[in-house]
Amino acid sequence: MKRMGKDFSFHIEIPNFLSYMAYGHFDAFVPGVNDLVDGNMERNIMPVTDKIERGKIARETLAEFKTARDKGDTAQYALLKAKFDDDDFKNNYFRYFGYGFLNKPDDVIPNVPLSFYSFHIMVILGFYFLFLMMVLIYNVFTDKLEKRRFLLRIAVLTVPLAYLASQAGWIVAEMGRQPWVIQDLLPTMAAVSHISTTSVQVTFWMFAVLFTALLIAELSIIFRQIKIGSK
Repeated sequence: MKRMGKDFSFHIEIPNFLSYMAYGHFDAFVPGVNDLVDGNMERNIMPVTDKIERGKIARETLAEFKTARDKGDTAQYALLKAKFDDDDFKNNYFRYFGYGFLNKPDDVIPNVPLSFYSFHIMVILGFYFLFLMMVLIYNVFTDKLEKRRFLLRIAVLTVPLAYLASQAGWIVAEMGRQPWVIQDLLPTMAAVSHISTTSVQVTFWMFAVLFTALLIAELSIIFRQIKIGSK
């Protein structure tokens, strides 16, 4: 699919199916990136700039609450605690707490091309796996599989594609949810663990060595069994 301005060279669509997937009925409005970032007053969607301001107020209120608790200021503590119990504050400010960590509206937009094409790779490979499985099952039941050597070669060459589809799925899940760990409440930048670079490097190389050794062992066993054959 090639994008040219606002048009595509070709596309396949099922009208209103995304509405059904997202909300359970075909007439639902599914907001796009522009609606979510710039807001849509007709659909009662707040712009990100307003959410950022409200999130900063929620963060400042929480910081004041912690300060009052640490200093033993019971009057201020009780006042702020009551504020957090107030439905108006929770619905209009605290629900946007995570936006207070963001600096600009574009921070809420994930890597759209990477997520888009990773998703399509995953879906295309998924349909390919189903098609190949049906072809192989048909040839098994008709006792033709051993004579279809090209199918056996294709099946072997398909094995790495399963890992590619799995990784594409992880990219969609992890990149598509950016910048949120918890939607609207906790962005990834605030959820990062504070550990040293050395710890990460040591862990990475330990796993790399371990799994490389396991790969070598597994391949040696597989090749040995192939040489023995079905005796």
